[in-house]
Parts: sequence; C-alpha cells; structure tokens
Amino acid sequence: MKQTRTLISPEKRLIEVQFQTHLSRQAAERACALAENLNLDPEHDKRTGEQLCRTCYYMRRHVLAGQAITDTVCRFCDEEMQFNSTYTDALCLPCAKKYRLCKHCVADIEFRVRKKM
Repeated sequence: MKQTRTLISPEKRLIEVQFQTHLSRQAAERACALAENLNLDPEHDKRTGEQLCRTCYYMRRHVLAGQAITDTVCRFCDEEMQFNSTYTDALCLPCAKKYRLCKHCVADIEFRVRKKM
C-alpha cells in the first residue's frame, strides 16, 4: 500500500509545526495527569463506591462502545445483567462487593495480590 501525503508549502510549515507541537504537548500532559491519577487515586472513595479498580476507573471510563441493549451474565454466579451498551461488566455488583473485586475486569479493587478468595 502506498500512502499519499499532501506537501506542506513553505509558508504554512511554521503553522503546521506549531499546531502539531501543541497537540503533542496536550497528549503528553493528559498522559502525565492520567499517571498521576493512577498513582495518587484522588477519587478513591468514588471509585471504590462504583466497585472499580484504578485502571477501569481512570483509564477505561471513556471508551467507545456499541449503542445496543446488551444482555450478559455474571462470571461468578451466572446472574443475568443488562447494559445500555456493549461495554459490559464481568461481575454483578453483589459478587464484586462480596469479593472486593472490580466489577468490570475482575481485578482486586486495590490491586492486592491474593493467595485465596
């Protein structure tokens, strides 16, 4: 496959470099803020109240998913669950709370390494 690109004229190059620098700087700032949130967990109470691990709460909140009513089952107790998109949880809320797990990915909610359930 051959990729085609439009040449940037000499008079527009500075504007293009400034614009792309701005976008790259913003991306780096967002990545740093995300890393800080993952490390410091400033919304700990809200996150644990929603029964989510740090990764699912801070990194996976804004995902694209299909807009369709989706039925699935809890991976622990087989209880039927319904969601308003294809972005579904793995566990029902009672199972997630009982075992202190992330309802979305089944990780320990505080990233503790477990030896038993």
